Amino acid sequence: MYSFSNRMNEVSARAVREILKLTADPNVIAFSAGSPANEAFPIETIQEIMNEAMEKNGTKVLQYGITEGLDLLREAYLNHLAVPKGLSVSIDNIMTTTGATQGIHLACDVFLDPGDVVLVESPSFLSTLMLFKKYFVKCIPLEMDEDGIMIEDLEEKIRLHQPKMLYTIPTFQNPTGKTLPEERRKKIAELASENNVIVLEDDPYGDLRYRGEEISPIKKFDQSGHVILINSFSKIISPGLRVGAIVADEKILGKMT
Repeated sequence: MYSFSNRMNEVSARAVREILKLTADPNVIAFSAGSPANEAFPIETIQEIMNEAMEKNGTKVLQYGITEGLDLLREAYLNHLAVPKGLSVSIDNIMTTTGATQGIHLACDVFLDPGDVVLVESPSFLSTLMLFKKYFVKCIPLEMDEDGIMIEDLEEKIRLHQPKMLYTIPTFQNPTGKTLPEERRKKIAELASENNVIVLEDDPYGDLRYRGEEISPIKKFDQSGHVILINSFSKIISPGLRVGAIVADEKILGKMT
């Protein structure tokens, strides 16, 4: 028998992994996994981009680089995704990651200790809930209405539990699909600052909007550096690329690197 670490004893078989195994069956039409359709991948376009990257910046692409990621990629993220969303940040607030999951791991490493309280939407993304188990934290569910987190309940749970972190998927929430209105986002940023709560804003779906007006991330309203925005290219380009980004205060990124 192996002598696993205590934190791994908290983790059973990964449910998401088991779901993905089922989706590999060509006879299964799966609504449980958020996998893009194979026919939607822009294969030729990605091939052209990869060829151009190797021709123009081959040594930079293949060589060791800084932990935060290639400046070219961070600048592209800043100019094409961060600034258009109204974020007042610089390249120094951005770090590339191996998908959104690594970003969530890093945030947990930096902030969570055994016994800490984390507020989570009910229901929430299964994979992240299972990750929290590894950190021996207590997850407290938040009530939601048709628009997402209810501010009154959030205020009450903060008062009762003094949480270290709030984990939220405010846009097209997984699994409910709900989108939090802007006024509630502003209030969450305000409450986080007032109560010293880290907001882990998971936003892999925000760029999948096909109609209606885009709503700015909670990070836009963050005046104190308490909001960590986690983003991913898995849903808008390809999950196989394993590329994501963290937008956070420089001091937080310093701990992550």
